[in-house]
Amino acid sequence: MNSRPLNLQNWLNEGAFLGSKGGTYTLSEGPFELDSGGIPGKFSWLLAPFFIDPLKPLNWTTGQTAIEWSTEAFENSIFNQKNLEIPPPLEPWVAPSKEQFKEMFFEAQSLFQAQQLEKIVPVVFEKRQQSVTAGTLIQWLKNAFRSSTKGYLFGKWNLSEGWGVLGLTPELFFQKEMSLPLQTMALAGTAQNPQHDLLQDTKELNEHDIVVNEMTNVFSKYGFVHKTKPYVWSPGSLQHLRTDIDVELKQLDVEPLIKDLHPTPALGGTPKDTALEILRKWNLKTERGFFGAPFGFQSSDGRCQFVVTIRCLMWKGEEVFLGSGCGLVPESQWEREWEELTRKRDSVKKVFGVDHASN
Repeated sequence: MNSRPLNLQNWLNEGAFLGSKGGTYTLSEGPFELDSGGIPGKFSWLLAPFFIDPLKPLNWTTGQTAIEWSTEAFENSIFNQKNLEIPPPLEPWVAPSKEQFKEMFFEAQSLFQAQQLEKIVPVVFEKRQQSVTAGTLIQWLKNAFRSSTKGYLFGKWNLSEGWGVLGLTPELFFQKEMSLPLQTMALAGTAQNPQHDLLQDTKELNEHDIVVNEMTNVFSKYGFVHKTKPYVWSPGSLQHLRTDIDVELKQLDVEPLIKDLHPTPALGGTPKDTALEILRKWNLKTERGFFGAPFGFQSSDGRCQFVVTIRCLMWKGEEVFLGSGCGLVPESQWEREWEELTRKRDSVKKVFGVDHASN
């Protein structure tokens, strides 16, 4: 971290930030430059594509500053921004194709029956035409701060180049604080009705266990793994099955760990290589970009934090995308999964205040 003050106007044009569960925010302003990650004295950000090439180095970037703000300081800075241009959406949200989802669903069921696949996570997207400006960002952030939904607020964008992502994800990829164990979570299994007992739902428990087991296998190569029993966690309008995982590391090499872990079965599938092959084919019809990929930072003192880019708005040019994914296992029913996809996107719309045609 450095002591140079943040230029909020520069940050609104080209910036990055990530909230922590401790109630602080790490922010950097652009312009961002490519670096190799972890250069001494540098603070490096990573916004990876979902389909990471394991043979190529990750594209780390470093900004002009890296500072830490309290939640109060961040909120005050955002709410003090007034009278900024907020162009209205040019059209309402266009729903994803139900027929395309059904094709993916039944292809997955065929692979389950052939015992080629245990789990896979398709994604679908709503989209609408809208110009994203500094005023748009401020409006979305204000709405997120007013929301009672818990999670990790995050974003990275370049308005001059016309792209970005802003989200409130419930899912921690992993984080490491100095001498403390590495912390992560398995988050899989979803319900909306509080009366629905996820801990008694065979389908959701099966989906969750696949994620826990695969993550445990990966982390066991890096150290000793401690994990809780699954429990129900409600960050907002949705409930999830969650298992907290701590790892006593032998050593931490961030980039190899990211490549080994991503995508977990919570966002990819099992077996990993088979699931990725199918997801790449599906991606030809619906390009997912950053959705479900790792985002975060590492500092030169060894501290790092990465989250999973879900429950987010992404934009490119004058098109805004809102994605959602669902974990398919042999017990899945397509109607129930389609409803889950819709509920997840609706929860994002409420957080950022984009659930009506005029905002």
